[in-house]
Amino acid sequence: MAALELAAAMVPFMVLVLALPEFCKLAWAWNAASEATLLGARKAAVCGLNSAAIKTRMREVMPWLQDDNIVIAYERPGATSCTASGATACRVVQVSLSGYQQTVALPMLPALTVPLPSFTTSLPREFMDSSC
Repeated sequence: MAALELAAAMVPFMVLVLALPEFCKLAWAWNAASEATLLGARKAAVCGLNSAAIKTRMREVMPWLQDDNIVIAYERPGATSCTASGATACRVVQVSLSGYQQTVALPMLPALTVPLPSFTTSLPREFMDSSC
């Protein structure tokens, strides 16, 4: 009888113990996504419009990011958009993630796909004429 009770108690306990690393991985991905947008915005603040170095810097933190997941927007107060010809008029850069999903594999349960929020970081642009 004691062996049966032990087995009944061990199954949910082992599921929780084995699920803990997956939830830690999810928390790490959440933090990495936040850090990637921050570093991308810092890079975009000093680089030219839509520089490839921005996405490269973000992929150093999250190598599995795709181009579709990274959104870079340049804004200027009182205007609709910034163009390459009017790059000096762009005052704010906004970098965000869009549509990224993290898969969590729980033992004895089907895999969960958890969408991460669209982390957004905005910074004022700097005009240092940096070659990134």
